[in-house]
Amino acid sequence: MRKKSLLSVSLAAMLVMLSACGGGDATANSEPATRTAEAATQTAEAGTEATAEVSANAEEHKEQAAVTRDAGGLGGDKAESDLPFYVGEWRFDGYAIYLSIGDDSRWSAYNASGKVTHSGDYYDNGDGLTMSYDDGSDDNTYTFTDDNGLKDEDGNTLSKVDKMIFLPTKDDPLNETYYFDTNFKDVSVNYPDTLTTYKREGMKDTVLFSPTVGAKTGDARCSIQITHEQLTGKQRKLQCGSGPAKGVMVNLLNNVLEHHYKKYLLKTISTDFKDCGTYYSITGYTWFDSNIFENNDGKLYRGVCQMRYYGPTGYFVAIITIGTPERIDEYYELSQKIMDTYSYKSDWNTSPKTVPSKPGKPSGKNGSDPGDYGTAYYWTDADGDIWYWNGSNNEFISYGSNGYIDDGQYYESNDAGWDDEDYYEDNDAGWNYYDDYDIYSDPGDGYDSWSDPGDYEEYSGWDDY
Repeated sequence: MRKKSLLSVSLAAMLVMLSACGGGDATANSEPATRTAEAATQTAEAGTEATAEVSANAEEHKEQAAVTRDAGGLGGDKAESDLPFYVGEWRFDGYAIYLSIGDDSRWSAYNASGKVTHSGDYYDNGDGLTMSYDDGSDDNTYTFTDDNGLKDEDGNTLSKVDKMIFLPTKDDPLNETYYFDTNFKDVSVNYPDTLTTYKREGMKDTVLFSPTVGAKTGDARCSIQITHEQLTGKQRKLQCGSGPAKGVMVNLLNNVLEHHYKKYLLKTISTDFKDCGTYYSITGYTWFDSNIFENNDGKLYRGVCQMRYYGPTGYFVAIITIGTPERIDEYYELSQKIMDTYSYKSDWNTSPKTVPSKPGKPSGKNGSDPGDYGTAYYWTDADGDIWYWNGSNNEFISYGSNGYIDDGQYYESNDAGWDDEDYYEDNDAGWNYYDDYDIYSDPGDGYDSWSDPGDYEEYSGWDDY
């Protein structure tokens, strides 16, 4: 049987991993590497049967690598220009699989997540590199190409790269900057180079982030989108405290999902409203069916849809994160880290009044003494306006004319004087990701972490907040 190439073994391992976790097809839309099914089985067996014993062939290569070092061909304190061209980082063309060749006659292979999957010694055989494995596997040979590239025994080519870029994580440094294009030209966000930016056709002040090396990995359909959407109406409720504003934010979230994602929604989980001092946010957790993508793969996807209001600009910001069940949390946390760098600044505050440092006396029977750390309650100031002490800070809830406290809970007055307003203008700018499909009917059981989307009826919005 012909020996396996590093790429075929790496792809087989990736397929095993994706199959186990329900991820995407690592070889979709590409010609298959050699013996993927066979290599998957052999790779799994190698993982359980590997021993510390090194083959005589590998030992011979170690000795040859030592000879190369002793001869001064590699290593030492040589300047970069004095090193052989093949020392450095290489990427298999079309795949997020890397080969790092050191100046000490050692090599290491990395998968898309940045994990070392294989390593060993190598030596220059004159026409290329011969590489042995630390686990005693058959050696591989890489041939030098005319353009100073490398080619493995299966004909797969490698190109040298300045840096190995892996799949995104929430801990990636935000070393790139993106500026929006129309009404928010001076507003920017920072993002990691593990993400690549794309503009959405017909959508102003919008950016779509996709993993830089996501193709042919389980992250191929993970994304973060940030867009500015126009508000309509007088927006008075958004200027009068978090009590009235909460209803508006729920309405915004419902409208965005209704207008743009209803055909793809299987289930809505919950919402989380926050008064963040300089902006309001509401976050909804959803399940989407695979029809949200043009090439339906029959899998379920999770989404986190967040709306932020930064004051009377006439716009709100929507942050839509979509990913596999295994990776959605990582991408969502990364989206929040990116939004922490959102550069729009103003003097606007969610409270129309100066925020007191300490709370007043609790209203009603429930509560504690003023200022007790960690104890939350509503209270009323001297003007009759309503505040909420969250245990560490005060939040302005509403003017006294717009709401009241009953038995320790806040309620909006029926005669608050609000007109029913649709605060969101559907600009038909192409939010739907791809074509129009029928909603998936019964996805069945699975994904316990967000419960079973098949046990719920079709999305109907959040009326209870």
